[in-house]
Amino acid sequence: MKVLIIQGSGSNDLISGEDVVIANDVKELHSNGINVVFKKITLCDKGIKKFLQKIAGVTWSISKYKIVDKYIQEYKPDLIHFHTILPYLSLSVIYAAKKNNLPILQTLHNGRWLCLEGGYFRAGSYCDDCIQTYGFKGVLRGCGHGPLISFLLFLNNFLFRRFDKSISKFIAVSNFVKDQHIRSNFPLEKVIVRKNSVPDFKEKILARRIKNQKNITYSGRISIAKGSNTLELLIQNLDVCINIIGNGPELENITDKYQHYPNVYLYGKVSNEKAIQIIEKSSVVVIPSKCGESYPTVAIEALSRGIPIVASNIGGLKEIVEESSAGLLVDLEKEKEFVETVEMLINNPEKLEFLRSNAIKFSNKNNIKSKTIELINIYKSEVF
Repeated sequence: MKVLIIQGSGSNDLISGEDVVIANDVKELHSNGINVVFKKITLCDKGIKKFLQKIAGVTWSISKYKIVDKYIQEYKPDLIHFHTILPYLSLSVIYAAKKNNLPILQTLHNGRWLCLEGGYFRAGSYCDDCIQTYGFKGVLRGCGHGPLISFLLFLNNFLFRRFDKSISKFIAVSNFVKDQHIRSNFPLEKVIVRKNSVPDFKEKILARRIKNQKNITYSGRISIAKGSNTLELLIQNLDVCINIIGNGPELENITDKYQHYPNVYLYGKVSNEKAIQIIEKSSVVVIPSKCGESYPTVAIEALSRGIPIVASNIGGLKEIVEESSAGLLVDLEKEKEFVETVEMLINNPEKLEFLRSNAIKFSNKNNIKSKTIELINIYKSEVF
């Protein structure tokens, strides 16, 4: 069986959780004897060409159609598996696969078919007002991209979901993602859940952890949607080592304010391997998101290293913590309580060890090998 996996992306510069998940999947599929070809199609980095490609990506991109058709003719896959079609590739890539009579799968990493912003975030907090509306309220509000792009995204969502039946299966990365799409009238029989996973945990990692250390780590995009305001409160109120990994629109603000704090370590953009090295030596990983996280990779990477998480009580984060019993949840609007919860946990070694043990148990049950078999079975159900 030969599988063509295609991902649409805005830039090669940033490594996202989606990138990590796809890379792990491709590696494991190869090791299980599946012939996989992976292609990432990105927009130009800047200038008028980037703007024009973005417009095409949410309308009808002839260039992306030709690229996908070329890959299909070159590699002769048995099926095509898309990751993130809008707003980078346009519906034209689905037509390219349909024209070649290929089964089409799409992984739902986010809410882009439902929410014009993509992450259920508006006016500084979580918002899912556009569920069941194709994003019409987002057009009125100009969510995420301004009136023109918002209208084009809405139009694409409407046309695709009303008239296009080409995609055989949608693979949701969490029950939260599935439920949001089912509520928005995606066909129940087409949406299945296959949760993100990461490579197996190795016991030697725990042995490297320094006993009784007190440090916390944040890893991800540094933005208000991801909880940068809460991150600032953690810096201001906790006398512990605070590791901050990643970049984003609020990085400059945080750097200007806190780069001289002796307990704050700003790493900026690092490789996934380096981020994991920092995470695995932490006491706690914090995920104070205000947006609707689907099933964030940083959370399962932390748990796979035996590191508990403190997270906002929302979306896929709530799902992960409730399934694993390896973290604590805090209402996304209660930033002060988030700080107090982190402080309580890092000063409670018995609680930390209990959550660490649960994290390892959860990761061992939900390892990447079992998730790869799930994916292979999905492929086989479409091909054979």
